[in-house]
Amino acid sequence: MTSLVRQCVTWSALDAIDAVPDNSETDPRSRQMSVSKSDMESELRTSVIPWIRRSGFAGSFPHFRRIGDELVDLLTFQFDRNGGGFVVEIARCPPDGIVTPAGKMIPPSKVKAWDLHPYRRKRVVTHEAPGTDGWFRFDRHAPGELSSTLLGKLDESDLWDGLGPFGRPDQQHLPIDRAAEITPSAPAQ
Repeated sequence: MTSLVRQCVTWSALDAIDAVPDNSETDPRSRQMSVSKSDMESELRTSVIPWIRRSGFAGSFPHFRRIGDELVDLLTFQFDRNGGGFVVEIARCPPDGIVTPAGKMIPPSKVKAWDLHPYRRKRVVTHEAPGTDGWFRFDRHAPGELSSTLLGKLDESDLWDGLGPFGRPDQQHLPIDRAAEITPSAPAQ
């Protein structure tokens, strides 16, 4: 008798699963693509990296820098550790590079966006959303579509606004507001 009850419960559960409509074609959140990280990297190398280089950046994937007289623009690709997505982080630092909290000097030719405090970086995402939901999701969208979207974002005129650099090279590991607190004021003249 007990096994018959278990069997009925199991059949009922399977019937309930079968009764749930398959929305995978209409609901983009349930659509999973079989695109690997290496496929996405290949697309980025073909369509986005050439644009980055034409814009004056040097470096190798995933870290790029554009060294200027007054500042260094930093651009880094970060992939979701769980797979299926990436984000681009941008930052700016002084032209001399930065000094870490431990006192190590990182020259402008080696500094990465990740070396600066998170408040000094900006994430380039498809849309504002919590967690990794706003990231470029290649588990939901075609790599070519994501590359086109990213190129549009990178070309926005106000993308780098508000990134500084603010403060001395030895303050880049601090949040912007904290660096302002410890920067000595200029002497009165």
